[in-house]
Amino acid sequence: MQHKNLLRLVLLMLPALFTAHSLFAQNVSYGGDSTLTITYDMATKTIDISNKKKFKKLTRNDFYQIKVKNINQSLYKVSFQSVDTVISKALQTPTFGNFEIDAITKLIGGLSPLSTSIVKSQYQMEELYSSMEGLKTMAKAPLNKSIKPQLERHQNLLKNYLSNLQHIKASIDLIQLSVYQFELNALLLDTHNNCKPTTDYCTALQDILAIRRDIDGLNAQLKASQKEYLSFSEVNANDIEKDYADVDKEVKAAYTGLITATAETLAAINADKTRELLSRMLIAQNNSATEYTTFPIQFTVERAKISLIVSPRKDDYLLQTYTSNLMIPFVQKSYTAVGISFYGAGLHDEVYSTLGTPVNDSVTNYTLVNENASKQEIGVAALLRFGTKLDDKEFYGIHASIGSGISISTKVKPRMLLGAGLSFGKMHMFTVDGGLIAGYVDRLSAAANERAVYVKPEPVMVSKLKAGGFISFGYLFRL
Repeated sequence: MQHKNLLRLVLLMLPALFTAHSLFAQNVSYGGDSTLTITYDMATKTIDISNKKKFKKLTRNDFYQIKVKNINQSLYKVSFQSVDTVISKALQTPTFGNFEIDAITKLIGGLSPLSTSIVKSQYQMEELYSSMEGLKTMAKAPLNKSIKPQLERHQNLLKNYLSNLQHIKASIDLIQLSVYQFELNALLLDTHNNCKPTTDYCTALQDILAIRRDIDGLNAQLKASQKEYLSFSEVNANDIEKDYADVDKEVKAAYTGLITATAETLAAINADKTRELLSRMLIAQNNSATEYTTFPIQFTVERAKISLIVSPRKDDYLLQTYTSNLMIPFVQKSYTAVGISFYGAGLHDEVYSTLGTPVNDSVTNYTLVNENASKQEIGVAALLRFGTKLDDKEFYGIHASIGSGISISTKVKPRMLLGAGLSFGKMHMFTVDGGLIAGYVDRLSAAANERAVYVKPEPVMVSKLKAGGFISFGYLFRL
């Protein structure tokens, strides 16, 4: 009964365990102090490694990051493993649309002066009106005897409107200059010599919106004043035709020209032009960071080559391209490779010959003769070595070795070798190995005897598996 209750409890807990495992799995993160960071400094043209000890022992599935600091991202783009990491579009010179008011300036400046011989008005009219409602009221008054004051008033109004339009144009030029200054500061390599920008994105946008409101207001005043003048000109057409026909024509043309120039000015800072100008400012502002860091990159191979290219965004900048190749891990101490060696071993074949002694014409006795052959052999072996370097310069190493070989003798025989050794060199290495060698050798059969006399010679040699020691000298290459 207790076992059943325990089993039921375990079954009930399984969903909770799976849920907890999922929650913990979601919290896995990579980066921070545990991640190896390789920093390229554009100012000093140096490379700094945050954890050199870990860099030397970087293993598969570890993470590393690439950081580039003191870089002007408005001038340079960074390519890492042929993948562009930042915005690659080059800065372009923004501008508002062109609008010219020189022609209307000359037109208003050239308004013909009024004749001094005209009879003065019986009552004086105000030269300026503070509201458009007042202009409409005056338009209904009997103006046939007040032509000159009205003409003078409209001439003055036109000059004031022109002055306002010129002021607006100057304000637009100032905004453009401020944005240009912002972008030029972004293109400076030596940020210590930056001139402090007089504007930013939000300020420039607010200034443009204020100018658009001023243009709308000026346009409304111009149209109302033009309407009032056309009504006045129509009522007093006969008198105007007699003495002021040229002036009337110039005033009408000036109103038309000013309204057209105002419309062109508004079109010059329309939504599209404003976006074009301020978007370049935003790109410069977004690229103002002088440091770039990649996401953590997983090390999935035994050795990786980092290729970093820092190149100018535009050829017109006449800047240099910087490249760097870095192999990670920086020190590759472990090595596994196959190399050829010549060995000397204690294995050897016993060599016996037979000597025949005639007893009579039909009988010959045979005895065994030990030739006392060399008790060593030489051969060639292909050894697979697993080792590591003992120093950071990767010159001295130690390894284990295993492989097969063949003896160099009258009878070529296979051999198995197992041992350890030393290596000297970085890529091209000289090796010394020693250990155990095993293989079949020829031995005198147990049934044979050196002192025995044989009437008929029989095979007396047999193959036996023997082991002995060996020492070898060879060559090994590793990448």
